[in-house]
Amino acid sequence: MLLVDTDLRRPTIHKMFGKENILGITSVLTGQETIDDCVQDTIFNSLTILTSGFLPPNPAELLESEEMKAIIKQLTTDYDIVIFDAPPVLPVVDSALLSTLVDGVIFVIRSRYTEQGAAVKAVEKIKSAGSRIIGTILNDKSSKDSGYEAEYY
Repeated sequence: MLLVDTDLRRPTIHKMFGKENILGITSVLTGQETIDDCVQDTIFNSLTILTSGFLPPNPAELLESEEMKAIIKQLTTDYDIVIFDAPPVLPVVDSALLSTLVDGVIFVIRSRYTEQGAAVKAVEKIKSAGSRIIGTILNDKSSKDSGYEAEYY
């Protein structure tokens, strides 16, 4: 499995895994490096990462480029599962652009943080781009939020 940081404005994957963010997908998109030169192993045997690399002045243009389409094609050939971590949908166009190039979108929603109206607008934005939503992840859900869950656990 490969996790790709396509948040080219505020990348975080490298921090989560304690890796450097010198080479990454932007290095590949601009023709400076190959994918093999930029992919990094993690402490998990079945997970590798491709960090964002340097922050470009034109993230949206890079994400909708022919080079990005070619990279996605190569990655989906080389790996069984490829997950693209992208920025929030509403503030920038990047995620909507990327969503049109992948098989599906999984929304990550933060409990008691993401406003319902914002979540609905984000879903509408992805659907209007013609993309397929395949699931949702709810983060930071406390078992204290529901009596049933608290009793169950």
